[in-house]
Order: sequence, then C-alpha cells, then structure tokens
Amino acid sequence: MSESQAQAASSSTSRPKTRLTREGAAYLTNYARTVNPYPQRNEKQDILAALRTIPGNDAFTMQRLTSWFARHRNPSGDLHTPVLVDDETILFPKLTPMHLQQLRVLYKKRIDPSESIIIFWADRIKAERAEVAAWIQYQQEKAKEDDVRAMPESPDIPLQQLVGDLVSDSASVSPTVSEFPRPHLPTPAKSPSISPQTRMPSLPPIAVKVEEPRQCLSPVSSLGTPSILNPRPSIYPYPNEQRSPLDVFPPLTRHLFQAAKLSPLGTTVPNTGGPNKTLRTSIRDSLQPDAIPSEQPPRSVDEFAAKFAKVENMIEAFMKKYESGQLVGLGWDSSLSKPAS
Repeated sequence: MSESQAQAASSSTSRPKTRLTREGAAYLTNYARTVNPYPQRNEKQDILAALRTIPGNDAFTMQRLTSWFARHRNPSGDLHTPVLVDDETILFPKLTPMHLQQLRVLYKKRIDPSESIIIFWADRIKAERAEVAAWIQYQQEKAKEDDVRAMPESPDIPLQQLVGDLVSDSASVSPTVSEFPRPHLPTPAKSPSISPQTRMPSLPPIAVKVEEPRQCLSPVSSLGTPSILNPRPSIYPYPNEQRSPLDVFPPLTRHLFQAAKLSPLGTTVPNTGGPNKTLRTSIRDSLQPDAIPSEQPPRSVDEFAAKFAKVENMIEAFMKKYESGQLVGLGWDSSLSKPAS
C-alpha cells in the first residue's frame, strides 16, 4: 500500500460521520408532519439538540438539518419557497396544519373563548398563546364581515345615506330611489286581441257611402229596416274567422244576471227571468222598427215597385260588393253565406 492511500484511509476513519441514521430520519419526519415543517432558528437548535441525543447522529450539523427540511418540503429538489395560497398559513406561519385543524374543532365548540380558555388551548396543543389568540380574533372578524355581506339591502334607504354625497335629480338616477317609498301599482296585462275599432293596417282603404235611414211605406217596414242594409260593426279583427251570429250579443254570465244589464241597443233589461228570456228580449228589441211610418202604404203593385226601386238598387249594389269580396275588410266575408258542405 502506498503512502497516499494510507493517508486517505486514515483521514476517512478519523472524519466524523454526518449521515442521518434511520432513527434520526424518523424523528425529523414525525416532527415535520405533526409539529411544523417550517421551523424557525430557535426551533432548529432545539431539534438539533434532540437529534444528537439519538445514537449515531452526534455529528449532524445545522446546515444539514436546514437542507433536510428543504428537501422534505420539496421532494422534487426545488429549494425555492413554495407559494402559500391559504390565508391562515400565510398569516400564522408558526401554526402547523395540525394546529389549525385542532383550533377549528375547538373554535366550532366555543366561538368566544375567554383568556383562560385561550391559554388552556395553547398549552394543550403545544402552540404559542399569542398565535392562538390572533387566530381566534381573525376568525371573529371574518364572521362579522360575512354577517354584514349577508344583510339584504333595503330599497327604502335614500341614495344620499348610502353614498354620502348629494345626488341631483336627473334622468340617470333610478326613479325607485327616493326619500319616501313609492307604492307599487299592478301592471295591467297586455291583451293579445286587437281593438274592435282598430282596422288591420295591411288591408287597403275602402270608401263606404253612409246612407241616412229612410222611412219605408212597404210591408217590409213592419219588420224594420233590413239588417243587411245596416250591418253591425264587426267585433272580430279577423274576418275569415268562423263564428256564430249570436256572438254579437254580450256573453251570458252569472255575474251579469245578478245585476242590471244593458241590451245591445242600450235599453235596461230587468233581471226577472233566466238567460233564455234575456236573449229573447235582446233579439226582439233589435227587430223593433226605428220609427213609425208617417206615409200611407202603397195601394197597388206598381206603386210599391216605384217606391221600393231605390231600396232594391241599394240591395243589389251591396250584394255585388259582398260577393266580389270588396267588404272583407269590414267583416263581410262571402264564405259565410255559403252552406256548409
């Protein structure tokens, strides 16, 4: 053996062993998991003193201890400080995850502990009393802030009290924000039907000649003016809709029969009978003559034909317009007169 090899062997035997034993590694792992993975300088000195009492670790140094905790926190080998995303971990670095979990359980049972309870908690979980008291105060402040956020905003509070500034009356300010609360009136529902007096805009205008009612001395006058010469205004916005001739009368409901009713001609009908009697009365009133004829009836066929010629011409003119479809916009559909197949 050469002299250099002998010196190397002697130096290796005289060098103290700094390798961590299995018992020492178990002690450090248990401390990092249950107590604090981020020990301070004074805590590291206590850990190193306790570690050197384990056989085989008397030569372990402070530098090796710091490197061990860094590797334990970052197994991938990154020695940079990890990013802390938990607010409690950032604000209370001296409280380990086990401490925080224990404090949450204790605080849930007693949300307003006294000073003696705080000291007792800190002693039992082996944490600093100042850190425990600060953590409890932080939890109480967060609870107060959550209660304020949960309070509903009152719509009756003036805007000046909420903002603290004078707000001018302008169009940009919401009309519901006022000094006094305003009553909320019900909004009427929109009717899908078109007003009876409103003509559909898509229909072309139709010129209609308005004739004054005439007195006729014919036998037809005993029944009044023919209803075809004086049609009632259509109450339906869609002329092609199939409907009954009795739809022009008001609906017969129980409410209408309990009070006084008006017939289509405006006469008051007393509530002395049932619905059938009211309907018969309305039809009979609509067939009454408009006026009593003041002239004598015709005495011959020629005299009747001479007087009825103008009325006959009007009827024929109306029927031509009716059959050609010129009166569809007024509600006179020629399909209504055709018998149902």
